[in-house]
Formats: sequence, structure tokens, C-alpha cells
Amino acid sequence: MKLLRNKNSNILFLIILFLSIISCVDNEVISVAEQSKIDDELIQEYLSTHKLDSSLYANDFITHINWEIVPANEGDSTLTDIAVKDTITSGGVVYYSYYIKVEEGKNKDESEAKDLMVVDYREFLLDNSELSSSKDDPEALELEIKSRINGIRLGLKHFNTGIVPTDNVNYDPRSDIEGPGRGILIFPSGLAHGDLDLEDKQIKPNQPLRVDLVLYEKKDFPVEE
Repeated sequence: MKLLRNKNSNILFLIILFLSIISCVDNEVISVAEQSKIDDELIQEYLSTHKLDSSLYANDFITHINWEIVPANEGDSTLTDIAVKDTITSGGVVYYSYYIKVEEGKNKDESEAKDLMVVDYREFLLDNSELSSSKDDPEALELEIKSRINGIRLGLKHFNTGIVPTDNVNYDPRSDIEGPGRGILIFPSGLAHGDLDLEDKQIKPNQPLRVDLVLYEKKDFPVEE
């Protein structure tokens, strides 16, 4: 009987030990630097298993976002072949983001800092589910550059804008600006929404993002009279 009690005690001890280990693992806090590495592995896997397909939206002239990212088949050229890696250090943490130029953009003069950007965009998670889009807006969105999440704000430096018409005061960016810059930004959660749980936006903590965009114009705030 004593031997049986000892055996049961040992089993109980092992169960408690196992549960304690599981609890510690569940409560383990992943550092920002570690999360950055995890995100980069997820992004690299995404790049190696997906490709750019321009045939699905080839006639979508509303927003000029006339491409789609789809799973790649064996032997296809993947996003890995065309993505450019960018290293960004913030708060002592190294982040790796990626950009793909679908179109260079005709306006090469980006020497002056601007306050606003006029863009069309589609925002995705890495499972290709779409979070938001400017497609249904009657006009391209005018966004304050410094208020954007870092992945977008820093990624914009890689793209040129289009040529703004000089003889049309009330021009439509989507139809009147020539040769806008078009491309794709893919960046880690540390340059997106971090560990925030944004249920209203369907974004869970630590999720890398992909943003497809068309950059029509950068400009300053209107001067108040």
C-alpha cells in the first residue's frame, strides 16, 4: 500500500510539473527583437510561396492596382525573385521589410519633404485576406505622411510619384496624373500595429502586413489664408 501511495505521489508530481512547464510556456513573453525574427521567417515563407499575377485585374483602371498576389505553383517565379529587402533599425531592434516595384513612377524629383500623400491602396494580412481598400472611394485618399504606420511611411521612400498636370487645376489623380508609382510593401508587425489587438480591423497581435499601393502625388498642406 505504501508503495502504491509513493507511485501515485510521483505521478501527481509529474502532472503538476508538466502543467507548470506548460503554464510557463504560455506566459512566456516574446521580446520585440524575437518577434521581429519570427515575422521575418513568416514573410520569407510568404515570398517564396506566392507570385505576382497581373492578369486577374488587368482591366481595373479605377485604382490602377491591376495585379494580385496568388499562391505560386512549382516552377513559377515567386515574390522572392522580385522583392527587395530593406533593413530598418528602430529602438535598437532590427526589422526587415520588403518592397516590390510594379512601376517606377515618372516623377523623379522627390527632393523636398512633403506632408501629404495621395494614394490608392489595398491592405492585406499574409493569408491574403483583405483588411481595407480605397477602391470604393470616389477619389484617391489624401493621407498625412507622418501619421502613417512605419511600414508604409518608410516604404514610400522607394517609390516615385506621377507627373501632375500643369494646365489643370481641378485634376483627378486617378485619371489625370501620368505614370504614378505602383508597388507592394510587405513588413513585420513591429512596423505595423505591433502587439495590439485591433478587433475592429480584424488584426490580431503580431501580424505582418502587405500593402499594395499606387502613389500619385506628394504635396504640402494647403496654406491657410
